[in-house]
Amino acid sequence: MIPYTTGQGTTINATVRGVTLLVDLEFASGTIYATTFSVPIVANGETYTALGNVMSVSDFRESEVLTTDKLSIKLSLVNTAMLAYVIGPASEYRNRSVRIYAQLVNDAYLPVEAPILRWAGYMDKVRV
Repeated sequence: MIPYTTGQGTTINATVRGVTLLVDLEFASGTIYATTFSVPIVANGETYTALGNVMSVSDFRESEVLTTDKLSIKLSLVNTAMLAYVIGPASEYRNRSVRIYAQLVNDAYLPVEAPILRWAGYMDKVRV
């Protein structure tokens, strides 16, 4: 069971609520902060770029048992800066950190409290 704060619990039990994913991709030349939300979100002291339907994250399991599940982050490469990252040298991304957070949002589309870390791992092969 995830220990939610009072504010998060209230949002989860509200009639109107939402959740979006925040993704930190730590490339060698800098970290990219992106969200699956349709508007930018400020969280963890960073502004997460709104990629909406341009980015998707595969399903991942959550359990008390540590596993080595892989997941995929898919990006539509309409953003030329993102394309440069993924077709660059493997040293730019290989074995670099990735963190995925769940961010609760309220009925005004505003973040509710701090995001919750849901998955962490490292980048591997990039497929274009």
